[in-house]
Amino acid sequence: MDVTLRDDDLSQSSASNSSVSGDQVAAPEAPRRAHNPSHDFVRLDGGTGRAVFFRPQRLTTTKLAPLKLSITLGNIGISGEVLDLSQSGIGVKVTTASPRLAVGVAIADVKLYVDDDVIYSGDVQIAASLSQTDGYRLGLSLTDNLIDIDALTHVRDVRRWDKEKNAPLRSTGRAWANVGVHASFKAELLDLRLYLDETKARLDELEKQLPWSVLHGQADSPARRALISLTTRDLLPEFDRRVGNLFELIRHLSQAESKALVPLSQRMVQEHFLMAPWLNRAWKKPLGYAGDYRVMDHMYRCEFEGPTLFAKAMSWASLHAPSPQAVRTRKQLIKNMLSELFTSVTDDHTVRILSVAAGPAEATYELLDEATVLPAKVEIVLFDQDPGALAFAHGRLTRLVDRKWPGRVRIIFLHDTIRKLANRETVLSQLGLMDAVFSTGLFDYLEDRFAAKLTGRLYDLVRPGGWVAIGNMDYGNPNRWVMEHLLDWWLIFRNKDEMRRFARAGAPDAEISMRFESTGINPFVVLTRPRD
Repeated sequence: MDVTLRDDDLSQSSASNSSVSGDQVAAPEAPRRAHNPSHDFVRLDGGTGRAVFFRPQRLTTTKLAPLKLSITLGNIGISGEVLDLSQSGIGVKVTTASPRLAVGVAIADVKLYVDDDVIYSGDVQIAASLSQTDGYRLGLSLTDNLIDIDALTHVRDVRRWDKEKNAPLRSTGRAWANVGVHASFKAELLDLRLYLDETKARLDELEKQLPWSVLHGQADSPARRALISLTTRDLLPEFDRRVGNLFELIRHLSQAESKALVPLSQRMVQEHFLMAPWLNRAWKKPLGYAGDYRVMDHMYRCEFEGPTLFAKAMSWASLHAPSPQAVRTRKQLIKNMLSELFTSVTDDHTVRILSVAAGPAEATYELLDEATVLPAKVEIVLFDQDPGALAFAHGRLTRLVDRKWPGRVRIIFLHDTIRKLANRETVLSQLGLMDAVFSTGLFDYLEDRFAAKLTGRLYDLVRPGGWVAIGNMDYGNPNRWVMEHLLDWWLIFRNKDEMRRFARAGAPDAEISMRFESTGINPFVVLTRPRD
């Protein structure tokens, strides 16, 4: 390539930097040249020191691994080990006892092999001969042709990838390639993919016929209600049936066996599910965990929302699945239990309630919003380790209390870690005894030992006649496949006997009973402190 360098390319006129005074007349500024990318060529770095004198790149056998290099040195009766090579030379360690070969000696019929392939065949000349403690080494200069280094590194890259991926093009060892239950799982998964593909295509076609206001406007309309009715009638049953079928095929697998199938589930249908805003957030986990307060708020609001009609339909269907339904019905169960507490108050003491891992505090908000009368003053403590959840609850509840219950209701917002809450001396210890303590979704993430310890600490906080209610998802949650495979949302499921067990371990003297929300998949163990 010919490159012509002009003075004005490499230097800058100083005229623009000089001042003009008196009768001096400034020379007109030279027009600025447009940037030409080809001029960047002159800015490339070159070598320094001895590297200014170019030599072809030399690669050691380590840099060429896992390729196996070997060499035969014609018929001179010696053998050698390849140390390194370049386009024009080979470094060899002589491995047999032989007289040292002098510089300038020619060797005919030299062959260099990569595995079983010959990459050089011809004559060489000894360019260097160095004595070493373990023999001597030769630098061989190729005289017939050059080695194609690029071709050699390409072979190396293929072999490395093959080795790292461990037979990447075989099906052997892949979980989805197994037979038995996995074959049924694959068939059901493929059927779901085909169904969602066709459903999306049909809803995309319908979306083109509807105005933006119907699809995305906030106002209710007959057309919008018709879309919701269509989704409820046709998509919801299909969604529940197909998701339930996949759950039945994994419910008896070990966690390791189930996790092996996760990549296949995600590859086949995850993109369809993640179009639903709340599922997308649960998957991305912007706050570090799936069930954050925003995800819970989506479940409580249960709206027909999303960027496309198909996304809205998937959101609506998934929010009406059994697991989100259980989140809403357990909220109603807690409201009922708190209402029962209010009606049982016979003295003038302030009713004190603690919500642990309160999240958006939906049950508390609805209880105070729907109540028309409170039999006593109420103090509610909301404890969460997520400051965003507390900020969300604070914004709603303080306005509600100021408007509807001034002087009657006090809300305390506490921010600390769950681990600290399990210690005997916590900030809660300073607040006095509680009439009711409840935790709806926290224990789904706690191992048995820690669950028992925390249960004991919460039980210590209630006065005689008070209770602690702890919820935990049951193994029979039919949305487990969606949560685990598509959202990486793994809970610790427990049946009622296992819930009683950790409750008894944490509070041996408690009166233990069970309460059930209407779906039956999110039971509560209730620990009541006996009255004196």
